[in-house]
Amino acid sequence: MTSAGQHADLGTRFIARIIDALIIGIPAWLILYGIGLLTGISPASMLMSKVIAPMLIAVAFTGYCVAQETSRGTTFGKRLVGLRVLAPGGQPPDAQTSLKRNLWAAAALVPCLGAVATLVLSISVAVTISQDPNGQGWHDRFAGGTQVVRT
Repeated sequence: MTSAGQHADLGTRFIARIIDALIIGIPAWLILYGIGLLTGISPASMLMSKVIAPMLIAVAFTGYCVAQETSRGTTFGKRLVGLRVLAPGGQPPDAQTSLKRNLWAAAALVPCLGAVATLVLSISVAVTISQDPNGQGWHDRFAGGTQVVRT
């Protein structure tokens, strides 16, 4: 337990991440589908589904997390399950700290192999969170020691 609150468990963090992924993923799919309709490029085409869509979603997801964590100290998904992100000083992270913390999601920017890289990085985040006595993943340590705590 920290002075700022109890460390969030892996399961609750996972649920929050799924909620946030849906918040970005559903609108992104609708936008990409609309672009496909306007341009005649099928969203299921190789270029759209394997290169463009993952890149746009990675940028949107990373930007969403950074914007929410720096302005509110939490994302919508984390807020729904009662979590917040703290920088080492106990305040919400600044933009640089939050970007470092969420940079692993940008692995999807790598065409074709990005999905595999993101999966591997996601698993490594989960493993390091579950093995750390402070509930910090490698991405939290990389960002200077951020913590996800219960509100």
